[in-house]
Formats: sequence, C-alpha cells, structure tokens
Amino acid sequence: MALLPEDYILPEVYYNEERAKQYDKNTRIRKIQREMSLRALEILEKKPPALFLDLGCGTGHSMQVILEAGFEGKGIDIADSMLIIAKKGGLDVYKADFTIKIPFESNIFDFIISISTLQWIFHGFKPDVILEKGRTTASEIYRVLKPNGRAVIQFYPKNDEQLELAGKIFKKAKFQVTKIIDDPEIPKRRKLFLLCLKQK
Repeated sequence: MALLPEDYILPEVYYNEERAKQYDKNTRIRKIQREMSLRALEILEKKPPALFLDLGCGTGHSMQVILEAGFEGKGIDIADSMLIIAKKGGLDVYKADFTIKIPFESNIFDFIISISTLQWIFHGFKPDVILEKGRTTASEIYRVLKPNGRAVIQFYPKNDEQLELAGKIFKKAKFQVTKIIDDPEIPKRRKLFLLCLKQK
C-alpha cells in the first residue's frame, strides 16, 4: 500500500503555502469534500438554525457547504497556510491543535463535522501516541458539544483495527457511536462515518 502524506509528516508541515493553494484549487478534492460534507449533513438530519464546528477545516470546503445550508459555522485547523486561504474567503476560522485543546467554551456547539482529518492522528504514530491523541480529541469534542449534540467524523482508516480503535476511543469519551459505511463493497467509493451522540 502506497504511503500517504499523513503517514510520515504532520499536516502543519505538509501543507505549506504551495500545497495549500494546490489543495484549494483542486476540483476533484473540492467535489469529494463537498459530497462528504453534504452526506454528513444528511446523516445529522437537522435544519437551521444551529452552530457548527468544522474540525480540521482546511481551506474551508466543508464550511462553505455548512453556510450554504443556512447554518452558522466556525472552523479550526493547525495549518497556517490553509487558514490563510479560509480567512481570505471570509470564513470564521482559528488555529488550534484539537489533539490538545479546542479553543472554545464547553457546551457551545450544536454539531461538529470533521471530514478527512482524523487519519492524521491514526496514521504514522505509535499505538500509545494514537491512543493519547485520540482520547484527547474525543474528550474535547464531547466537551464543546451541547447536551444531545452530535458529531459526524469521516476519515480513512487503513484497516479494521483502526476503525475499531476509533469507535472505542469515542465510546470511552461517553459518546453513543454509530458506524455508517457507504458503498462498503466498492473500495474506491467506500466512505466511512462515525456518528457520535453526546447523551445528557
């Protein structure tokens, strides 16, 4: 299996100015991110008004979908070059490492989406580091969600073990977790989502 960027390098290092611009202008990436963001909204089955957090917002592809749907949205990312582009597009985004701290008050967001981001902490790290980063991330997502708030996490696990580990991490953070797999029999089209409900 070919190595991916997240297998060997951190996003804040990988996404320099040139790569961030290439990412933002790539029509294929934009189309895929849009489709997965729309699917995440479909999974949530909610209409505005509501406040979203886009976890790992990048240049803002998912945030644009959220705003077009009539929701309010804020985003966080660790890569400065990605945030610069998002801010130029008028998006409300902040620099943060969600494996350490999400820089918002507790119980503030109705929903959280994260598209194609979680694999950055699941790939390229030793198991103990993955557990530490994953647990903190899940706990921070739980903290900033309102009671009965929900998060939809889309990512690319390399194998079933990573998928199971992700589910366990979010369950350990007291979420009710549902796995949703689109096109499970077609590898190139297969998309995986974790729907995480914060119970009262």
